[in-house]
Amino acid sequence: RLQQLISALQAGQLPARWMPAADYGYGYPFFNYYAALPFYLAAGLKLYGFSYVAALKLTQTAALLAAAAGAYAWARALPRPLTRPQALLAAGAYSFAPFHLVNLYVRGDSLSELWAMALYPLVLWSAQRCLNRPSLGRTFALAGFTALLVLTHNISALNFMPFAGLYLLLMGGAAARKAARKAGGAWRPLALGLLALAWGLALSAFFWLPALRETNAVQIADVTQGYFYYGNHFRSADLVQPSVLFSLETGPGLPSPFSMSLAQAVATLGGLLVMAASALRARRWTASDSFLVLGLGLATFMITPASAWIWAHVPLVRFAQFPWRFLSIQALFAAMLIARLAPGQAASGRGRAACWALAVGVALVLATTSLGRLNPDFIPLTDADVTDQRINLLEYFSANIGSTIGYEYLPRAVAARPFTSDRLLDRPARLKVLSGTASGSLVWERGAQQGWSIEAGPEPATVAVPTHFWPGWTARVDGRLVVTGAADGLGWIVFEVPAGQHDVLLELETPPLRAGAEAASLLALAGPLGFAAWRWARDRRWPARPRQAKRYQSATAASKAGVPVVAGFGLAGLVIAGSLLLHAFQPAPSSLPLSIDFDQLTYLHRDVIRFDGGTRLVGVTYAADHLARGQTLTVETNWQPAAAGQARLSLVPASNLLDQAPASLATATETLTPGGPVTTTSALAIPNNIPPGVYFVTVQWSDEAGARTARTAAGRPRGLVHLAPLWIDDAGSAPAGGEPLARFGAGIELLSADTTQPEPEVLQVNLTWQARADIPANVEIGLRLRDAAGAEWAASDTQMAYGYYPTPLWRPGEVVPDFYRLRL
Repeated sequence: RLQQLISALQAGQLPARWMPAADYGYGYPFFNYYAALPFYLAAGLKLYGFSYVAALKLTQTAALLAAAAGAYAWARALPRPLTRPQALLAAGAYSFAPFHLVNLYVRGDSLSELWAMALYPLVLWSAQRCLNRPSLGRTFALAGFTALLVLTHNISALNFMPFAGLYLLLMGGAAARKAARKAGGAWRPLALGLLALAWGLALSAFFWLPALRETNAVQIADVTQGYFYYGNHFRSADLVQPSVLFSLETGPGLPSPFSMSLAQAVATLGGLLVMAASALRARRWTASDSFLVLGLGLATFMITPASAWIWAHVPLVRFAQFPWRFLSIQALFAAMLIARLAPGQAASGRGRAACWALAVGVALVLATTSLGRLNPDFIPLTDADVTDQRINLLEYFSANIGSTIGYEYLPRAVAARPFTSDRLLDRPARLKVLSGTASGSLVWERGAQQGWSIEAGPEPATVAVPTHFWPGWTARVDGRLVVTGAADGLGWIVFEVPAGQHDVLLELETPPLRAGAEAASLLALAGPLGFAAWRWARDRRWPARPRQAKRYQSATAASKAGVPVVAGFGLAGLVIAGSLLLHAFQPAPSSLPLSIDFDQLTYLHRDVIRFDGGTRLVGVTYAADHLARGQTLTVETNWQPAAAGQARLSLVPASNLLDQAPASLATATETLTPGGPVTTTSALAIPNNIPPGVYFVTVQWSDEAGARTARTAAGRPRGLVHLAPLWIDDAGSAPAGGEPLARFGAGIELLSADTTQPEPEVLQVNLTWQARADIPANVEIGLRLRDAAGAEWAASDTQMAYGYYPTPLWRPGEVVPDFYRLRL
């Protein structure tokens, strides 16, 4: 996401809405629908000079510090402020809340949600300041934090805004009733607070308005179905992990990390009891007490099956997908209640020390129980490992698109979804001619802009270029704007070119809806900017003494903060020191083998491949990584065997993800003996009867103890380890003479068909096709296995070659071997 955001920004997109290289190079409107403000911070760090990994780590660190500071500030800003030890405990309890750490260490795509947790307390802090002493400046501050939350993570903002509104109503109503007994204008703070929330929505309208109004332009039906159906993710008896040390692991038979820790739950209950006991003693129950109890109860309620009616009937709520997402909000209320475990500031020096010691002690207990079993894996990546090609290979290997789980923002006209492209196969981009005669080539490409040279004749031609159409894409033929649309099924950008040679510019522009939303946000921004300019001019022109006195009082109050100020400088120093270290020590290029697996490390990276028993694979070299069918792949491997055993290399297609392809297409086995590094050379014959595409070599190790599992550096079991990819591509052998078995339209001929039974319950259908012309459509195949009586025993409906070599990629005259496996 960061790499694609930077590509968009460098190409002039602001705000960025389009991932130029995602979706196998067809492009993907990810940033139009997914709030990604924290990635802009990371992009600034990357452009400053940090690596991708360092920029992201610093962005995560900033989120953790902002969350702690926000919790502390809100605790101190309440009408009955918590003491400094209590506020420190609130910050610690929030920082080490299990879901905070889950966003950091478990959910690899949750940078925005991590930052949303930082903004929750800052929104409430700015709301309380607006209620305490309403002013235009404080109103704009609340509006700003509200807008930042919306721009950081839209789902988190959707979940949290009702809590922010409830806070203003409860706290503002209580303050208004109290002030009404003294003077007029009692409801002004509440009115300004609600105005600020509305103003924050206006400031962020350039994002959320197109994201909501343009949902019909993309395929989002699956984002609330299947795995994403909210009913699959409620928490009931498993809301709290029963173990003392919280487990951040995921997998079958393990407790879910999307839950509370035992220590967090016990401390929250204890804090609730202490708060209730204190209220009874003082015979005083405040609005902030009510908000904390209500907030904790509502957040917990939304996690449990009891809230199913709300999820089913309240608009937009189901788009939150996972009820356990409310753990982030629950964690904030829990932290504020846990803070009550620390007593108020004692008068004596010894008493004050005891208060601080208790606060620090509880925070350390929470940190220890949350982090005690943390065992992270670090994938060594350099900037050379983060490229357009690696992103496309990640999509290809995982069958996801554009860093999403599936393809939920794929433009609506694309059917069926792609699994590959000419770009992924290292081929030049090719246009499709839908009517008339034309040819052309891509001349240049930069972000969401492309330059094509197209020749049509003797009549005008309708062409489609390999970029997925989405509202905003325009085409200019020799500078003249022409109508664009989407090719049926393909979803490529379609337009008409007149006869002759033409220069065509494709560009993603801003349609009226997005332009209007951006104008609304700029208009809303004019208020805070104008107010800031007026304040600056006023202070320069009239430096009044009363204001100087207020500044002196503020400075005196800040000096009394003591520990927080020192801690703030200390944390800032740590961040600066860490930044310098991350900047100075960039990862060095590595010669270790490239690998990837489905279970743990689903990104191509270079590292030692470790197996149980101590055997290590430390080097892999291909004689070539681009081959033709019928050739032989030579693989040199460097091993450090811990015992005598066998290394098995297999050539496999990526479609094994779909449980359709055979276990291997070619295999080589080498016997190794211990006694130092061992180098082996293996040969894998590329079959003639496979379609072109990207393939992988897998590696397995076995010794006298049997098959050995590959492990991550932290000891987790890896899936089947795939080594570097291979590009297998050629025009295919010439077809034998004679009539084809069948013709499908003018472009596709079936040359041969036979069946084999490689496994007892699998019938494999081997087909050979030939493309007689360019095929401007994604053709699907339907297979039926019927007996003599016509009864159906097996069926399959899929893209040609399961989508890994679909008909839009077929070249005229090309012979395409293909196979399908029917489960009996």
